[in-house]
Formats: sequence, structure tokens, C-alpha cells
Amino acid sequence: MSEHDPHDPLWRWSATELAEAIRARRVSSVEVTTSFLDRIAETNDVINAIVGLDPADALAQAGSADRALVANASVGPLHGVPTSIKLNVDQRGRATTHGVTALADKIAENDAPLVAHVREAGGILLGGTNLPAFSLRWFSGNDLHGKTLNPWNHDRTPGGSSGGAAAVSAGMLPIAHGNDIGGSVRYPAFVCGVTAIRPTSSADLNWLARAGAGYVPPEDDSLAGQLLAVEGWMARSTRDLRLGLAAMSPPETRLAYRLTEQATGTPTRCTSASSATSVWAHPIRVSMPPSTMRSPACSTPGTRSRRSSSRSCARRTRSGTSSSSKRCAQRCRRSSSTPTTPFARTCWPLWR
Repeated sequence: MSEHDPHDPLWRWSATELAEAIRARRVSSVEVTTSFLDRIAETNDVINAIVGLDPADALAQAGSADRALVANASVGPLHGVPTSIKLNVDQRGRATTHGVTALADKIAENDAPLVAHVREAGGILLGGTNLPAFSLRWFSGNDLHGKTLNPWNHDRTPGGSSGGAAAVSAGMLPIAHGNDIGGSVRYPAFVCGVTAIRPTSSADLNWLARAGAGYVPPEDDSLAGQLLAVEGWMARSTRDLRLGLAAMSPPETRLAYRLTEQATGTPTRCTSASSATSVWAHPIRVSMPPSTMRSPACSTPGTRSRRSSSRSCARRTRSGTSSSSKRCAQRCRRSSSTPTTPFARTCWPLWR
């Protein structure tokens, strides 16, 4: 079902509708990108949510997307759709400023894995979205790029630290990237009247950034940093959030908390019980003697191994009643075929 009036300008369309129309060649990516560039020119001088916009580069990306369709090339879920990346994630050839004056000239040599995934999915990158310095405040403004305003009321906060919510709310983007530890996509989406998703923490959805602006490369990032912060999206509908999440979640190998191939063998392909989508299971890196390693298996959070269940049952058998001992023995027999693993390995579904 259409989410817009047929006579609406293209910048009012949802990301999902734009992607479908571009793939069907009812509209071109150049037309879509031009519509959003016009909206940005009309609005961004006041809202100040998008930084470092290069219209010529955006139109060149859109032209390449249209030529790929003419050539019947395989296309991704965001093919031809404009979006933007928060200024704490590396885009090749652009400064990853974090809103800090001292980092204004720190040019990223490579795309962060997240940005590479978005490009592979066909997204058209329009500059970067604003943020507070080092993403450490509940607003989106800094000394380098200035203050982002809430499109609904300039006297109210646009939230933070992901200023892309204001761009989406003002119609400058159909979908915008953000990242989140304690609310940095959820809070700005709330105060700007749009939707957001903070995905469940997993290897493919964590903070895949920081290589070009004075931080350690993502493969050397701390386990705590990867577990706490995740990449997410802000958009005007949950359908668009699903589209963005699909675009950024291919398997990613440049992360610290994948077990090495020597320790685990080939990563296990699993299908979650709550989702028909097949996803990669990524265990947390652990330290243990090689002799204790067994074949990885998928498990559910909180599931006890057969050995621990047996010990618990033995204790109850020695101290409990006859009926409780029988029930415990039955449980042990039922779980006797359950494989044990030296660590919990969880299949996270893409969608909850």
C-alpha cells in the first residue's frame, strides 16, 4: 500500500517505495537524488543536520546506480536511495570529525565496514549527519559544525547523539544512519517524531568504524566497545528500518570478538527458531585450552549444559524426596542428546 500521495514530490516518499520504484525503473536515482538535494538546499541552512554535502558527487553516485540497472546488474536493497552516515564513522576521502575541531582534517583512507556494506547495497551517500563532540551528549551540535535544530520546534532539542533524525524528520533524507549505546538513535527519533532501531548487539551490527580519525582499527577494537555500541537506522516507517538493517548486516570478519578459524573451524550457519532468516552465529572470543574445544553448536541464552544439569540433579537426588528425584532423572534423560559446548553460541535473528 502506498504511503504517499501520487502527486507528492519524491522527497516525501519512503525509502522502501523509492527502492521499489527505482528497481522497476519508474523513477531514476538521479531524479530521486535531485529531489532530496533540492529539499536539503531549501531546509538545511536552518536545521543544519547534514554536513559536508557534495551535490556533484551525490549525482555521480546516482548516475552510476541508474547505469547499473540499465546493464541488468545485481542490485542491493538500498539501490539508488539517498542516505547519510553519522560523522563518527569513516567514509573514504572525507573527514571523520566527530564534531571536534582538532579532527577537522583527519581524512579517512578507507570506508568503515558499515559504509562499505551500505555502498554495496546501493545507497547514495549525501555527506554526513551532525552530532555532539565525540557523540557524548543528548543534543546534536558542536563547535566545528554548529547546532542542529528540531524541525518541529527550534526551541526544543533534536536529541542526540545521532543528528540524522532531524534530517529524516525534515524530509532531507528518507533514512539515516546512527549508532547507539544508551539511546543515541532512540532518543533523537523520539523527539523528532520518527522511528529508529537499535539492533541486538552482534558481530555484524556493532560499531564498525573509527579507522581514520585517531582511533584503533575495528579489528583491534576492545570487546567492551563492540558489545556496548551498535549501528542503527532512523526513518519514517518501520518498513524502512527493515530495509536499512538488511543493507548493513552481511557477515563481517574485521571484528575482535570472532573466534579464530583455528579455534572453531568454519563459522556455523544457523537458522533461528523465531526467524526463517539464515544468519551467521558469532561467538565471543574466549580463552581456553585447545583440548577442551568441541564442535561449535547453536544454543539458547540461559541453556545449561548436560553436565551442569546432571550435577544439579545429583544434588537433588541425594537430598530430595523420591518424587523430585524421579522428575529430575527424567529431565536428565530428556537432555542426554543435547550437545555440550565450552561456550554459549547464540543465533541472533535479524528481526525480533
